[in-house]
Amino acid sequence: MDAGGAAPAYATLAHGPGDVMDIALSDGYVYWLVNHQSSNQSDVYRVPKDGGAMEQVTHVDGRVYQFALDDTYVYLPVWNQSDAGAPFLRVLKTGGTPEVIEDHFRYLYFVAVHGDAVYTAPLIDESTVDYQLWKYPLGGGAHTVLVDGLRGPESIAFDATNLYVTTAGDSGLHEAPLAGGTSVEPMPSLDALHVLSDGDHIYFMSGAVDYCTGGHISAWQRGSTTMTDLGPTTNCALDLALTSHSVLAADVNRIFEYPLDGSGLQTLVSGLTAAEAITAEPDGSSIYWGDYDTGEIDRLDR
Repeated sequence: MDAGGAAPAYATLAHGPGDVMDIALSDGYVYWLVNHQSSNQSDVYRVPKDGGAMEQVTHVDGRVYQFALDDTYVYLPVWNQSDAGAPFLRVLKTGGTPEVIEDHFRYLYFVAVHGDAVYTAPLIDESTVDYQLWKYPLGGGAHTVLVDGLRGPESIAFDATNLYVTTAGDSGLHEAPLAGGTSVEPMPSLDALHVLSDGDHIYFMSGAVDYCTGGHISAWQRGSTTMTDLGPTTNCALDLALTSHSVLAADVNRIFEYPLDGSGLQTLVSGLTAAEAITAEPDGSSIYWGDYDTGEIDRLDR
């Protein structure tokens, strides 16, 4: 808030269908994902960051809960529980028909791009809820299995030597070498979701994950046995974004900021309906979020 206590104004860039699930910035555009769960359909849209006409990038027959972007493509894991499964797709960021990277996955939910690879996590054994973390070269080629024994990966972050995965099935934080191998839980009693990294620390929502009533945003440095508490969430943050100086949270009715220096939680926007997904410029100068209920894509300039 400003010194007078008034919330800063924000602009609505687009008003599309509801069921917004994910959001990202690339090449001067805001991209977002809509998952029409009732009709088992998904769409990707984009709008210029400074405002303009909304465009549909692609349509997918099936549910997609996350997407990821590289310089050329949007990556889409299609979720399906049938024996036939569903594909892992990519489509040009400028639009078009998706192409299949690999097919016949069940419960494919997670995707991320880092460096020269795209990551996803298929279910391998339903009886043990065993997911593997896979890596594909961005230029094409076969996957590499990096980590086994994960219970539903939902986010990933990286530093110079390791990768960190949070898993929705057990709210665990898992650490493994970048090249893959056996994962460990650096803090076994920790509940964690939505992991981020600036290369020095990792950040995540910790605590009360199962009930979504009292999570905290926490910072942790590799090798440490303690966390730094950056502040509470009023519900449980549905999504986090990282800037050079803060963690941002889409917390249903509010957009929160948690300065990395520990100076305390700030409410940037309140009175929202269902802020589901959030992203930001690296310096935090503009923040973007999507509302699950209204379908609005909003921008707050700092």
